Amino acid sequence: SFETTRGSAAQALLVLRASTIYYDVSIGFEAVYTLRDAASRPQVAVDGLQVKLTIQAGADTVVVGCSPPNPITGKGTCAPPLAFLHAALWSADATRSATVVLGTYYNRAVLATATSPILTITLPRRPAHIASDGGLFVNFPVGPRFTQQTIKIALLVNTRDTPLNTWDVEVLWNHTVLQYVRWEQDDNFNAASLNTATLGKIVALAVGTPASVPNSQVTGSAVSIGTLVFTILANTGTYSDVFSAKAVQLVNIGAGIISVDQQAPVYDSQDHDLVGQVPVTRAQLNVMQPVTVGIVAYTDRAEVLNLASVTGTAALSTIKAFTVSSDGTVADAPVAVPVCRFVAATAAHIMTVTSYDVTAAGTVASLLSSTADSSVGSLARVGDSCVASFGAANTAGKSYVLVEIKHTVAATSTSFVQLVPLRVWHATNATVYVADPIVNRIKGAYTSSSCDRSAYQSTDVFATVSLGAVGLTSVHGVDVTGAVSFSSSNTAAATVTGSTLQGIA
Repeated sequence: SFETTRGSAAQALLVLRASTIYYDVSIGFEAVYTLRDAASRPQVAVDGLQVKLTIQAGADTVVVGCSPPNPITGKGTCAPPLAFLHAALWSADATRSATVVLGTYYNRAVLATATSPILTITLPRRPAHIASDGGLFVNFPVGPRFTQQTIKIALLVNTRDTPLNTWDVEVLWNHTVLQYVRWEQDDNFNAASLNTATLGKIVALAVGTPASVPNSQVTGSAVSIGTLVFTILANTGTYSDVFSAKAVQLVNIGAGIISVDQQAPVYDSQDHDLVGQVPVTRAQLNVMQPVTVGIVAYTDRAEVLNLASVTGTAALSTIKAFTVSSDGTVADAPVAVPVCRFVAATAAHIMTVTSYDVTAAGTVASLLSSTADSSVGSLARVGDSCVASFGAANTAGKSYVLVEIKHTVAATSTSFVQLVPLRVWHATNATVYVADPIVNRIKGAYTSSSCDRSAYQSTDVFATVSLGAVGLTSVHGVDVTGAVSFSSSNTAAATVTGSTLQGIA
């Protein structure tokens, strides 16, 4: 086998799970990336590597770290914490555009060794909400959620600087849209008694706080009393009046009532009436289906040595693709039935064509042709992979052999394409050498006890080839002894075992 040192990341591909990111990041601002080195190998060097995602909206810039790449596939994810994003990006006045770019940095260097193409995202205007001046309020999803997704709805209280120790709340929801899963009690209060006898309604009552809970923990502008967990049943659409909550009473036993018979403001995608100071109290929910937003592809062997002319065995490169879902909770799945073909591009365009997502295939169509590299190799689909084979019948190498791998979503007929570059070296000028061209009889040494068969010297056998490819400088005298097998043309005079030639007569 042949090994090479991992190279620094030199190419980067970025796929965003969503191009529209809402204020509460309810779908999740997550990106999937793949890296390649200068020879297009996905197995990049990881020592000292930092992968960073830069998001810029106007003068506001946010830089977050990403997970390290998989050592085999070069694939990783970026999932910025919500706190990083909320700092500056969304405007209450208008929808904004932002750019997203991924960069790789070694040993804390300022300059990136690789950057992805710059992508654009949309940041819808932050909804206009009236801040709670006291009492119960509800944080509800601002952006859309997925059908069958689990959501958590927090019930919060602005206590008006008075410790809250007893509360009675009533919650209603549309049970055809939301399926109740459970109530999660906040530990700052004694266990609540729950009445769930009516479908789509829960009444929760808690009296008092544990002795260990200080007043400071139940005083503030957003004291949690509990969380309702639901599963979304509805299909794609916008649903009104899906949730509401009412404080029957919020009480401090010593100081009296904080709030009574109060309909809770809901902070969702709807604007409150800022002029009339009227908050929204019935929640709206936008539901969507998870969709495939792109694919990423890699090969287990991007640099191929076609030694079939001397070994008789074809060299293989296996190419796989994975779908990227808009739902970050859905694992990226292998493309079950990939469609593959060889494509060609001019050297001047090779980096822009091969490195990145070609979902908008028209932007590079003029650079590609379907001319098969039959002189270099052949392609076949094997299960969920495309296998490129480079055998004795293939008579050339090439600095860039491009494999296009395509996935079509049956439900929408949408196609996603990735280009995977390979570098193929072809072996020529095979030459066999022996360390000593003469193996003499060893005087006085025999191979049998009857002393009727003289012993002869042995010598090492070596094989070298020249490796060449169109677009690459040929390398001569490459030792392939460990990859080939030797045989003797006259076994009566000498035999070969492994790479040792043994004289016989």
